[in-house]
Amino acid sequence: MAFGVHVTVRGCSPSVPMWMRVAALLLLGAMPDCIKASCEQYNKETYFNPIDGRNYTLYGSSYVTGGCVRNFTIAKDTCEKDGLELAPQAEPESRFSLRKLCSVGRRVTCWLDGVPPGEPTTQCYLMSQEGDIYAQGCEQLVRFVCRNKKITKPPLDDTLSLSTNGYDYVLYTRDATMLKSHSGAAQFCQNLGSGWDLVPYWESSSNAWAVMMELCAANGYTCWCKRDPAVDVYRCPLIGQDGTLQMQGCDQDVRFVCRRAWDE
Repeated sequence: MAFGVHVTVRGCSPSVPMWMRVAALLLLGAMPDCIKASCEQYNKETYFNPIDGRNYTLYGSSYVTGGCVRNFTIAKDTCEKDGLELAPQAEPESRFSLRKLCSVGRRVTCWLDGVPPGEPTTQCYLMSQEGDIYAQGCEQLVRFVCRNKKITKPPLDDTLSLSTNGYDYVLYTRDATMLKSHSGAAQFCQNLGSGWDLVPYWESSSNAWAVMMELCAANGYTCWCKRDPAVDVYRCPLIGQDGTLQMQGCDQDVRFVCRRAWDE
């Protein structure tokens, strides 16, 4: 990153005026630590994603003005230097992790690895502060997330995940090892943390039913939905294998989908 002032580490040329030397030192002192250390001392924050069993690390997690940022090429090289890889755009688990580290709460923009289809070579993927993904110029100075090249722990058993319209969705589970009653499913989702819950089948603004169709009915699964307290008094709602909404007994063991808004 060029700042217009050259700083000599082991002394300054006698021809450089004193005021320029003082200005250079003041400028150096004002830089974030990660810039002064040439990428060696980033502030980092790590998140373990239980879905894919990998650690994801945000480089430049502090709120220093301007942050610890790099263009796409340097960001990717920094990950490789640390024995990691830049988190990819193509995998839903990777996008899920970036929303947790970058857009949720912290509200920062982060690079994602991958080549946008049909885009010129100067375009790269990034996730915005709102959690949306765009193809933009690769020379922008942006934070980034590295992840383990190999899985560090066994991933959570056979889940399906999807991120769309401002929400993350996780289906438990394809191998039917986590079937639960309706109350057990609701409690499981809520125990995942703030904002997690079953999917409200009546909500049209987020296109929630279409997600249930994709994760459950399209795979031949029956899944619990969230109860509407004003309507579902004695029965519990589920999406059937045929994609229809059904009201059935609440004590049977069924698959379920948990979701959380990106800004939770």
